[in-house]
Amino acid sequence: MKIKFKRITALFAALAIMITALPLTIIPISAAGTDGESTEYSSDGYLIVRNYRQLRLAYNGSEESKIRLGADIDCDPEEYKPNYLTRLCPPIESDKTLDLAGYTLKKTGNSIDSQDHLLSVQYSKLTIEDSVGTGKMYFYAKDVAQNLFLAENRSTIVINGGTFCYTGTNAMYCEMIKLSASDLVINDGYFDAQIGTPIKLDNGFAGKQRTLNSTALINGGTIVTTSSIALSSIDGCDYYASLVMTGGTITNKSKGRVTDKTGTIISDPYFVRVTSDEALQKKYYNITLLGGTMPLSPNDINVYYPADKAVLTSKAGTITNSAEKVEYTTLLTAPQAGIDEKKAMAARGADEICRLKTDRNNYVLSHTKRTRFTVNSNSVGKIDLLSKAPNPYGTGDPIKTVDWYVSKNFGSFTGIPEAINDLSYTPPKVTEKCTMLYKAVINYGNVLRINEIIIIDYDFEAVTEIKAVVSGFHGGSKLSDVSVASGEPEKYSLTINNIRDVYGNNIVNDIQLCKGFKYNIFVKVKLKSGYVAAYTTGTVKMRRFEDPANEWQAADHIYIGLNEIAFKSVLVCDEGIRTVGVEISNFLPYRQVNDLQLTSSEPDKYSVTLVTPLLNTWEYNEEVYDDDELIVDNCYVVEFKVTPKSGYALSPGYIFRCRLDTYREGFWLTSEDKELFTVSNDGKVVINSLRVPFEEYDKDIYVQITPPKAGGTPAKSFISHNLPEHMSLISIDWYDDEEWKTPTVFEKGKTYWCYIYINADCYEYNLKKAKFYLNGTQVRQDYSYNSKYKYYYILGYTEIKIENDVATPTGFAAESATSSSVSLKWDKNANASGYEIEQYKGGKWTQIAKINNSSTVSYNVSRLAADTTYTFRMRGYKTLSSGTAYSDYVRLAAKTQLTNTDKFVGTAISPTAVKLDWNRNDKVTGYIIEQYKGGKWTQIAVTKNNTTLTFTVKGLADATPYSFRIKTYKNADGKTNYSGYTTVKAETPPAAVKNARVTSTTATWITLEWERNANVTGYAIEQYKGGKWTQIAVTKNNTTLKFIVKGLNPDTKYSFRIRAYKTNGTKTTYGGYVSMAGTTRIANVAKFSATALSQTAVKLSWSRNTIASGYVIEQYKGGKWTQINVIKDKNVTTMVVAPLAKGTTYSFRMKSFKTVDGSNRFSEYISAKATTAK
Repeated sequence: MKIKFKRITALFAALAIMITALPLTIIPISAAGTDGESTEYSSDGYLIVRNYRQLRLAYNGSEESKIRLGADIDCDPEEYKPNYLTRLCPPIESDKTLDLAGYTLKKTGNSIDSQDHLLSVQYSKLTIEDSVGTGKMYFYAKDVAQNLFLAENRSTIVINGGTFCYTGTNAMYCEMIKLSASDLVINDGYFDAQIGTPIKLDNGFAGKQRTLNSTALINGGTIVTTSSIALSSIDGCDYYASLVMTGGTITNKSKGRVTDKTGTIISDPYFVRVTSDEALQKKYYNITLLGGTMPLSPNDINVYYPADKAVLTSKAGTITNSAEKVEYTTLLTAPQAGIDEKKAMAARGADEICRLKTDRNNYVLSHTKRTRFTVNSNSVGKIDLLSKAPNPYGTGDPIKTVDWYVSKNFGSFTGIPEAINDLSYTPPKVTEKCTMLYKAVINYGNVLRINEIIIIDYDFEAVTEIKAVVSGFHGGSKLSDVSVASGEPEKYSLTINNIRDVYGNNIVNDIQLCKGFKYNIFVKVKLKSGYVAAYTTGTVKMRRFEDPANEWQAADHIYIGLNEIAFKSVLVCDEGIRTVGVEISNFLPYRQVNDLQLTSSEPDKYSVTLVTPLLNTWEYNEEVYDDDELIVDNCYVVEFKVTPKSGYALSPGYIFRCRLDTYREGFWLTSEDKELFTVSNDGKVVINSLRVPFEEYDKDIYVQITPPKAGGTPAKSFISHNLPEHMSLISIDWYDDEEWKTPTVFEKGKTYWCYIYINADCYEYNLKKAKFYLNGTQVRQDYSYNSKYKYYYILGYTEIKIENDVATPTGFAAESATSSSVSLKWDKNANASGYEIEQYKGGKWTQIAKINNSSTVSYNVSRLAADTTYTFRMRGYKTLSSGTAYSDYVRLAAKTQLTNTDKFVGTAISPTAVKLDWNRNDKVTGYIIEQYKGGKWTQIAVTKNNTTLTFTVKGLADATPYSFRIKTYKNADGKTNYSGYTTVKAETPPAAVKNARVTSTTATWITLEWERNANVTGYAIEQYKGGKWTQIAVTKNNTTLKFIVKGLNPDTKYSFRIRAYKTNGTKTTYGGYVSMAGTTRIANVAKFSATALSQTAVKLSWSRNTIASGYVIEQYKGGKWTQINVIKDKNVTTMVVAPLAKGTTYSFRMKSFKTVDGSNRFSEYISAKATTAK
């Protein structure tokens, strides 16, 4: 059987929802709105509406969720009467938020609909806000069933602010706010209900729906009315109505009950009125007052039908100090999918209702039903379950009744306590076929609350047996070592609550359990959902986790309390093993698995056995059995089984240690390395990767480091070594013999220890036969394992005494040389006070420099002769109290360079050539010339003698800078010596402009054109006039390739020239000139016209050209210009063209010509058109 249970919270409390809104900026949006109107949005996303049409369409005809008034709106505009239904917004079926924003939304009663409402909502949620604080809603009711707000069919209205006025001439069936199977939350606002009912809760016309609910939750605000809040229902369905008040003020100004001629109550002095159209068989009304201020007396609730169905949970007057708040999350009506039923029922006042979850539609228990639910003066409560409750076994036996008891009386309503836990409780005897009721009741004086109800029915399952598995209960264990596991975790969980000795002392902190002593173990029981406790002392069992029999044993002494069981006088019969150690022999290459031998470190306490097969991880976990050989350098998964001896047990979290006795004497692998080990409390241990060691290495190991000397720094790396393939240096550590600190500089007379750590891979070589040599001297050696860094290493170490005072300088060399100097350098000697540098000259060593600090590590020797070898030496010195100590000398020879030529120049001699010149150096063999091109220096010439002093570089690009350098060389004694370089730069001039030409002329213009030179900056153009060349244009770029010379005289010859230029910085270089000449055309006639003479003839006329010899006449026909006449007399100024077609347009043109020396010069054309008559 499965067990379901229902926990009903005993308290209502206030939900405080505070909404603070600030006026927000309105942002117009240009997109077209409904019916072509523009759409406005505020900066926080609200749609702004300014008239009735916009409001109606936004509220009912769009998906907008946030609406804000932008003006006062009248919901009865004249243009919609009488043909437009004035009920604003039929059921919207989508969540909306309406912000009044300080404006007024009103309806003045011009309605033609008898059931008219200002705002209605269905199957959704409506939130009213007033971000400014002066917003109003006004409704004038003229007919029946008219509401300011109407919520139907599981809807919710939340009001967070505003002023609401409800008035009119007819109060029949008129309610300011009506809830039909829906919910209302008032957090703030002022409500003036001048007629009708301020709030009415009913079930509407439920139709076929079986169960409906309505809830009004008042957290704040002020309600002023002349009538009562109504709880009502019709239509015969199951209905629950709840009024919950946690804050706010309700004022009823009625002077007494007043009805109209129809019997409708106009004024009613009651706070709440409960009515129905039939007996209240299936209708339940709950009024829960937890805060706020209202007029309330024993007569303030009026019930028209049997009073035992209306429940008042409150005291008269102002109610304060509620202990908890009702949490409002979403629609309060329940049950609905996705709604927290416990919270929803609490908000409805459901703590006063108890019902069978398996049959909730038919059976509801309430303490006001005295025949089913009784409470006596001694705080003893009793529920007699309905005799109609189903019995699944068909026996006809009645369902049994169980009493419950309350040990405390908490007094008055103020200071509501939490649910009590210290119930005086005796578990009832349970059989498989009975149903039980567990209970807990809190008595608040005259207020009864059911705090927890568990109803056991045929849909629930009883837990009739408890199996507890206790671990870690050993000698030496602490409370944190002991744990308990559930034998049926799907039904219940178990945890150790505490352990006490037989004298009642708690085992706390680091107190250890003692072997041979007895203790009481208290275990907390938590049942899973759907289960209830039905176990007895005979059905509670435990066993020790380490019990090899693995059988459940009934405990001799068991105590069962509320949600807790206790195993009394449990003997600590064994000692906990916290560390297990084993040595493995023959884990070597070519050995079989059968050859492996395990030796327990404490065989009197435990044994360790090998579990086969092993797994070779390097061969994809291939299984390795008894007669299989181990492969050198391969890694294996090795599993062990640890079995404690009698009187001993493995402590939870025990440490497992293992070592290979052949190679790791004294050094253990430990299970604290979680990556390497997997350890279970049942004795199973797995080494995830155990590598077979390499074969024996019996060669000597030699390493060489920098020898330590006074003033020197400790070596940290090898100079050379002969380490095997799989070995590498870990570190070289130095310690002084006196303070055992790491030195930075060696000091004379001190002794130092040198430790060299060499990584021998995950599992080291067998190096027992190898010898370790440091700088040629055998040193001591050892083997170890580093658990932090997880490597094995061999260790060579020795002590070294520093004998000399100052270390000899290192790194002494000639860094560079010129023809007159040599630059010397060396390494810093931190132990020295300074350095002395000497030069061999005049047959002896002469000091040329003394440096008084150890940080200066270079010196430049100047005033030397060229091409000469010099010898230098240096030593370090240290100033002591007893005098000066010196290091050994180090020396070197360095040679100065040859002298170079003392003059080197480059001159551009054409756009494609540069001439290089230099002075003679009679001390050298010759000269080497190089040019910088392609990103590097390239040799372009080598002279074979020292008398060649010029070289011309050809094939260069024009208008381009070039770099060249020269050095001398000298051949002597089979060697070649060189001087340093001397560098020069030269730039080629631009080349002459190519293809410069006259491309066209007019009588006053000449057009010049040329080809582009990408290497130049631009072009300069000059004209010869007035007996000299005058610049007439300069282009600023090399892409301008045409220039038109204007303002010239007709029939005149002109001369021009052009050259390219290149600007580099402030310097401008020009190319050579290229000349051009052109003659302007002769002038044409001043006038030319065409006139139709008839249908077939056109007359051409023009003015006389005094400088011309004649005229050429052309006609456009056949798609081209055709010459029709040549007139060689300049005095002829007319011509008739015929025959032509009638009604046709013709085009003509003419040019003048002048004959000079037998050739003709022409003018430009002039054109005319004419159309023949039709």
